[in-house]
Amino acid sequence: MDTNLKIWDNRKKGCIHTYKGHNQGISTIKFTPDGRWVVSGGHDNVVKVWDLTAGKLLHDFNFHDGHITSLNFHPLEFLLATGSADKTVKFWDLETFELIGSARRE
Repeated sequence: MDTNLKIWDNRKKGCIHTYKGHNQGISTIKFTPDGRWVVSGGHDNVVKVWDLTAGKLLHDFNFHDGHITSLNFHPLEFLLATGSADKTVKFWDLETFELIGSARRE
């Protein structure tokens, strides 16, 4: 499983950037609604936020105890939800990168 996040340009038919940072395979990715950032979640239990314009890592969240299974953005606010095999969903403020809530499946 690839540990790199690669951005491809279908018109140019090639990889335009490779982001390295996960220690194990990437399981899910999601672009922010404005397309400036991409978020990746991996089998290393880490969520990483990448700035596509600057081509660099902005932040990583290492608070799950299982691999990341899902990512989603709030439609109106700058918030991220991350789901994990640890049966939790965590909610993050993307302006401060702080954890603002958590829920566990019973």
